[in-house]
Amino acid sequence: YNWSDGSNIQDMQNAQSGIYTLKVAYQDNPCSTTQVIEIPTKPPAPGAICMISVDSITDGNLVVINTPGIPGAITSYNLYQLSKTGAYQYLDSRDPSVSNTLIDAASEVDITSYRYRITMVDACGNESEPSPYHETMHVVVTPDLSLTRANIFWNAYKGFEYGFFQIYRYSGYAGLEIIDTIPKVADKDFYTYTDLAPPLDDTVYYVIVIELQEPCISTKKAGTHNTVRSNKSRKLKFGVESVQNPGSIRRLNIYPNPNRGTFNVRLEMNDRLDVILRIFDAQGRMVSSWQRAGIRGMLEETVRMPETGPGLYHLQILVNDGQINRPFIIE
Repeated sequence: YNWSDGSNIQDMQNAQSGIYTLKVAYQDNPCSTTQVIEIPTKPPAPGAICMISVDSITDGNLVVINTPGIPGAITSYNLYQLSKTGAYQYLDSRDPSVSNTLIDAASEVDITSYRYRITMVDACGNESEPSPYHETMHVVVTPDLSLTRANIFWNAYKGFEYGFFQIYRYSGYAGLEIIDTIPKVADKDFYTYTDLAPPLDDTVYYVIVIELQEPCISTKKAGTHNTVRSNKSRKLKFGVESVQNPGSIRRLNIYPNPNRGTFNVRLEMNDRLDVILRIFDAQGRMVSSWQRAGIRGMLEETVRMPETGPGLYHLQILVNDGQINRPFIIE
């Protein structure tokens, strides 16, 4: 028995997947026969992400993976992130015997949400099909025109079933406290909420939290994760006129918000300005840009984006002494 890998035994055991040629010859017979044998690749079953939350220590996205059913069958997890090009790119891997958690330290959680999926790799180097994806929550908060109310915007977490969002507010006076709980609505991806009475002249930020129906277990620290958290919103001071505007701009308003792709922009200015307006989607891609020169006093425009899909967007206003960013939602 002569195998193409150099073996000369009758039966091969624990052979790697691939194509083999077997030649069988006889000692007392000049005849021989040859056969091609293919051992197909059998990839492991897809794994599953248990949850993704913003890590309180690193401010990166913490990914907790469900452990494989058979210990030792999987040698590594591979983590992939959806890139701005629309393709998933490899980020990192982890030995499941060491830990079932990974932290994406490069994630910019203050800017956007992220979508991840994983694959499993077995001892033969076979990689599974990708798991279903999970997408993180991203919260943005802006003051209203009176600078005494907080408009809160966030996207829904995707990856498991849950029933409610908890809205937390931090202030120097009261610390971190839950201010409301609102239900998740089926097939609704974006949410808004107005905090009618944030503490004035105090530093305030917001976090959106989901309580898990079943905890995710971390094997490295033998601990449990019971909640998924968004990023912390940017710190604001309500009741303070200069909370986020450059000195040359008095006020910026987008209305209606949410809208269906047509909305108005009203910009009040102290000086004569050249203004650049840009619109970015939730992944940081610029979808529109235009410029107005020599505007004095006020700029009012109706923006129409009929071909733009629903989602969370950001309007960026650039002027000589700074910039303003305002979120808005297209439903």
